[in-house]
Amino acid sequence: NSSGMISTEGGSGGGASNMGMGSNPSYASLNSNSNGTSSGTASGGGSTAVSDSSSPTPANATKRIEEMFANPIFSKVEVAIKGKRDNAAYEILTTEQSYCKSLTVLNELYRLPLLEACKKNLFPSVSEELVTDIFSRFFVDISRVNFVLLQGLVERFGEWDDHQLLGDLLLDLLPFLKMYTMYTGNYERSMSALAELETLATKEGSALQAFLGELNANPLKTVDLRSYLIMPIQRIPRYRLLLEELIKNTSAQHADYESLQKALRGLE
Repeated sequence: NSSGMISTEGGSGGGASNMGMGSNPSYASLNSNSNGTSSGTASGGGSTAVSDSSSPTPANATKRIEEMFANPIFSKVEVAIKGKRDNAAYEILTTEQSYCKSLTVLNELYRLPLLEACKKNLFPSVSEELVTDIFSRFFVDISRVNFVLLQGLVERFGEWDDHQLLGDLLLDLLPFLKMYTMYTGNYERSMSALAELETLATKEGSALQAFLGELNANPLKTVDLRSYLIMPIQRIPRYRLLLEELIKNTSAQHADYESLQKALRGLE
């Protein structure tokens, strides 16, 4: 299994190389360009895998998502919680797993099938530009970065002890947070585009309504599409809260303390 799991268009899966435990995941190939998007795939265990199906549809969404959820990065990591610091750190891992699962559902259940329908011109009134506006052109970039972060967290907790570090992983994330800012800036347009899609479903007739209905009826969906779309906007404030709790329970003499403080300042 490869550790990165966000598909860009569908196609064949990509393998991931193994990383040494305790080393940083590589953000190096997520090269930011002038408009803030990243290019390439995450390397060193965080490569971006695409789903097995070359034609993502509502009908095969459950199978694709379940295959991705079977990846070890989503498995429960057994850690002996011996104090408040362990608990605060562990919450960063478990919430990141949950967040990346939600990104997977958003991509595999909604984004990819809608883009595929556009390519096949199933609904002539629905343009690829409209679908891209709903999900933002920064969505894939954000997802890639977060799967690299999750890879690193899982590896650190695989060797968790009182001296383990997390601050450097979060510091490595900071240069890519501008993509979150751009995603947030697109949110109003995203909601407008989604409302337009829903209006078109009413006008287009039963085919588009049935298509969207099948997406919304998927058993792996835990919230509605609007709730999934706002999750990246909610994630940065959540990081701040999680970091504040971890710092509060980390000794100023701990090797991780300074990096955690820098990461928190970078999130402000």
